[in-house]
Amino acid sequence: ALPIFSSLLGRARLGALSLRLPPTLLVGAPGSGKSRLALRFAELMEVPVLNLSLAGAHDAKILNGTSRGWGGGRPSTLATFLATRRSASALVILDELDKARAGSRNDSDAQSYLLGLLEPQTARAHLDCFLKVECDYSEVSWLATANRLSAIEAPLLSRLQVYLVEQPRPEHFPAICEGALGDLAKQWGVERWALPQVEELDIPWASLNSARDVRSVTEQAVMHWTEHLQKH
Repeated sequence: ALPIFSSLLGRARLGALSLRLPPTLLVGAPGSGKSRLALRFAELMEVPVLNLSLAGAHDAKILNGTSRGWGGGRPSTLATFLATRRSASALVILDELDKARAGSRNDSDAQSYLLGLLEPQTARAHLDCFLKVECDYSEVSWLATANRLSAIEAPLLSRLQVYLVEQPRPEHFPAICEGALGDLAKQWGVERWALPQVEELDIPWASLNSARDVRSVTEQAVMHWTEHLQKH
């Protein structure tokens, strides 16, 4: 993901007031840490973050809302999010883009609908089917994740910068464990020092195969550590 940072840093050094991320796709095997990387990137950008899971999505309603003619008609999730945050800039994380399914004959699918949102010209005047007004999404950044490229339509893939997220090697596991401990500290509302150090935990490194494994085992080890504290 370093080229992504290089692009943003270059624009910042030139005095750009808006740091819009080019439409980007992180692709890698399950458990490689794609979703966690996307969330970490969102933290570093310090902009409002909308996390959308496209797994099993049969149509584009999650992106374009529903018409007023429907009883449950509502604006798009993105329009509502930006209005609530009072911001024209945001990072939208599209998790599991490859699992968005083809739409029916009457409904456009999520992958096809994204084409108009990723093009700067059409994003500036995107018609919300419920609000019946044009919304400006030109300052929205899009970051997608996927397990495989073969399930992503060619026109959409051509509009994305693709980065391969490889499975971490065993020498990376302690750093991932430390990251998991930092996340737990935030979730629990405590300082990082209140939780054990990596070397204090009984982590079966040799049996782990992915970032997901490391994070799961780390959480279990910390829970065991807290139980031990209670006994004393």
